[in-house]
Amino acid sequence: MSVPLVPKQRFIPFSCHDVEGICRATNFVPSADFESHRQLFANLINLEYQALLDTLKLAYAPYNPDIDTKPWQIHENEGQELSELVHQVLVSANYEQLTQHDLVQAMNDNSLFNIKLDVKFDEFSKLLVFTRGEHMVKREVKRIGRFGRKTIQFTNYERVFIFLQYQDRQWFIDNKRAMSEHIKPGAVMLKLFKDVPKADIETLFPNSKIKMRNLDKLLIGIPAIASGGIILATKLGATMLLVGALISFYLGLSDKPVELNQQNLLVLAAGLATLGGYFWKQFSAFKNKKIRFMQTLSESLYYKALDNNVGVFHYLIDSAKESECKELILAWTFMQKLQRATAQELDSAIEDYFAQSLDTVLDFDVEDALSKLCRFELVSLQSGIYSACSPRHSYQNLLARWHQSATV
Repeated sequence: MSVPLVPKQRFIPFSCHDVEGICRATNFVPSADFESHRQLFANLINLEYQALLDTLKLAYAPYNPDIDTKPWQIHENEGQELSELVHQVLVSANYEQLTQHDLVQAMNDNSLFNIKLDVKFDEFSKLLVFTRGEHMVKREVKRIGRFGRKTIQFTNYERVFIFLQYQDRQWFIDNKRAMSEHIKPGAVMLKLFKDVPKADIETLFPNSKIKMRNLDKLLIGIPAIASGGIILATKLGATMLLVGALISFYLGLSDKPVELNQQNLLVLAAGLATLGGYFWKQFSAFKNKKIRFMQTLSESLYYKALDNNVGVFHYLIDSAKESECKELILAWTFMQKLQRATAQELDSAIEDYFAQSLDTVLDFDVEDALSKLCRFELVSLQSGIYSACSPRHSYQNLLARWHQSATV
């Protein structure tokens, strides 16, 4: 089996505190200048994202299934605005959107839980799935029949975010779909999970239904057929003969009447009880298998769920602020070393440093980082070449922007 290649990630797998330490260790910037700029970077980005958080919560209010306040005004077409705002935050937090092809592939891959799920995607009027931190993982799993174990390798996501909006009530009525008591038609649900195998993304959807795999049907069905044949041959022989005689007599195929005396009735009752017990045993085996599946699924979701609905905004905003700070401080630090550079030269300098010094492969988002440097007037651009401002001038620009933002 070929091992899938994991693409380079924009996400920087170090905390903001560690990135600051990495930048200090380069000695590209004098310590005093670094500290003064670092604090202003954090203050300005925090101010911007606090305003974005307030905007997100306002846009989400009409679609929040957990809201406990009454709306004063009804706003139209905010669903589109909400999804765009969420997309903006996720991109800033270095999340990558899964395409429809990615979702279909994940559904077709063999689940690590050895279960098959059916997800009714048409019940959602809007569905967005974003991931972050894609890498390969090795894990030991049980073999078929629980004899021994084997090691498998699969793609795993550190974070998975799901944005889904249910169809309205009329859609469920028109399509004759039952609505769960947990579903609020038209509501938007936001879910955030950690440590999710790519092949098990379907387990995260709230309307997923467990189905028996063909292998499970064989593991239950073959023993059921075999044991059924044995029961028919050993324990139900007399009952089958009696039932056959009764049917033949009532259909006119035999002239010999069958006397339903006490002995025959006991034979018939014992046979029916044995047959009923057999079918109940097979049904219980199926139900127990399904219960084990549900238990495995619920245990997994219990430990993988990070946050829901409005709580997701706080988590994502915090992640976006960290990502923006990391990119900004890295780009500024390396521009102070290079002084003049193209976007490609800055990108290569940062990615090569992480690869050689920190054994970390990155796809540094240099365009976004440079746009922030330009916005904060820390670099100037001319003919495709970026030039770094001196620490003294860049600090004055940052301080002026901070005073302006704080007085608004």
